[in-house]
Amino acid sequence: MAQMTPNTGSIERVRETLPTPTTIHIVTCAIWAGIIAVLQTISMLGFGISAVIVSLNIAVSLYVVAGLWFGVWGILGACIGMIIGNSIGGMPLITTLLFQLATVFEIAVPALAFRYFACSPLARDMKSIVVFILFGALINSLISSFWSAWYVVLGQTAPEFWLMAVWPSWFGGSFVGRIILGLIALWVLSPFIVRFRGHVPNEPGRWLA
Repeated sequence: MAQMTPNTGSIERVRETLPTPTTIHIVTCAIWAGIIAVLQTISMLGFGISAVIVSLNIAVSLYVVAGLWFGVWGILGACIGMIIGNSIGGMPLITTLLFQLATVFEIAVPALAFRYFACSPLARDMKSIVVFILFGALINSLISSFWSAWYVVLGQTAPEFWLMAVWPSWFGGSFVGRIILGLIALWVLSPFIVRFRGHVPNEPGRWLA
């Protein structure tokens, strides 16, 4: 009989103690997808009125907290919601799908940071607030907004000047929106979310349940 090393045994015990996903997590994903789809549809339909509406996108500003609340289910729900909202708004499917690389990145970065630095989604302490601003508003917005604007130019759906003309407004809108709406969402809604069975705690290895 093969002997189990102490390290292997500890890993197995951790695996055994990790909760498994249930139906409530799938339902949570679907509800979050619906919320994001509605918000993104409103933003897309407002594009013809003003680019500012798109820059100050409520869906993009809010879905960044999805990974802090629901783990992988929040990321998946946000992507599905963005695909639905962008499609209703008339965005080409290939562009919509590639934009989801930015969506995953934007949500995963703060989720990873909160787990690494042991932060709380309640965001009542200075460490959690600073980590959210850095990883949930600044870094993820800076990189993903450039990718999104660059892809629009690369796909020849906009002239080259679009990159430098629109990227700053996309970054600024996301950065400011996430600091304001993201933190408000954490302060106001997190106390209820963390008691919800669909919540996935910000702990190492906890992404599905």
